[in-house]
Amino acid sequence: MALTCARYQRMISHTPAESGRTPSLSHFFHIMRAKPLLTTLAIAISIPLSLSAQEEAEPATPLLKIDAPTDSETDREKVQLTESVTPAFPDPSLKKAPMPTGAEPVEQNSRIPKSVQAMSDDEKQKLAGLMRDASTYLGGIRIQEAFEKLVEAEAMAPDYATIHNLLGAAHTKTRNFDMAAAAFERAVELDPKAFMSRFNLTEIHFVQGKFAEAEKAFNTLLTDNPESPEATRALIEFKILICRLKLDDEAAAREILDTYDFLDDHPGFYFGNAAIHFNKGEDDDARSWIASANRVYPQYQNNIYIDSFIEIGWIENLQ
Repeated sequence: MALTCARYQRMISHTPAESGRTPSLSHFFHIMRAKPLLTTLAIAISIPLSLSAQEEAEPATPLLKIDAPTDSETDREKVQLTESVTPAFPDPSLKKAPMPTGAEPVEQNSRIPKSVQAMSDDEKQKLAGLMRDASTYLGGIRIQEAFEKLVEAEAMAPDYATIHNLLGAAHTKTRNFDMAAAAFERAVELDPKAFMSRFNLTEIHFVQGKFAEAEKAFNTLLTDNPESPEATRALIEFKILICRLKLDDEAAAREILDTYDFLDDHPGFYFGNAAIHFNKGEDDDARSWIASANRVYPQYQNNIYIDSFIEIGWIENLQ
């Protein structure tokens, strides 16, 4: 109980006074009890965009998901959450791109192209291996080898959207955003309903500073996916908030901020306030909000939001 109360005291002391809100003890226990709806965006800097193009929203989709072994409760939670929350910048050590497998009835899945459905089991396994290897290489520094695997995979299945999404991730890692955008556009063309490809394409606009275009696309993504998990929606709304700030519309940005609360299972309240201050050049105040978030939420969860600040140049790196 002493440890719990100590954490509650930290929560009070690290909620900036300007918020006008003081967490009650009942509020604290609400946060302690709540199962966090988190995305696995912990290593957002090493791989700026997603390696996954197929949707987790369709559990019946016969695709092989490859998860790394977990050695701790935190890691097991991260892996579990990747199955329920569509990640924007997934940690490649936790989840790889979904692969076609010859052992499952892929012909029943309309989202897997005919070129793959017509393959033999051996060909499907080969394609799965190429995509798996590419994902692994992208998780490290072997980018050229990843490209080689993806070129071979594309030759086998040029109409498979997942491959083009992986190519987009590879180009993003080399900071070739024009090529990345072209790859994501192709992925969306092949699979218009693919949440991750659409998100990744919009994120490219965000990274390139095309904030009006990004805001519109993010809003459309939310409208088209009303059942998205809370954490996913909060992250997208946070990016819309930043877009509005960069478009000199602080009032509209605050409309989003007003929907956040320090009781939320995500740190949007803290990072939304930080964004307001960063946009005004009030870096010390902004960093105070980030420091507060770091004392309330897990660091890997906060890094998801910090990454947006890095991409637009408000801070230089994960701190």
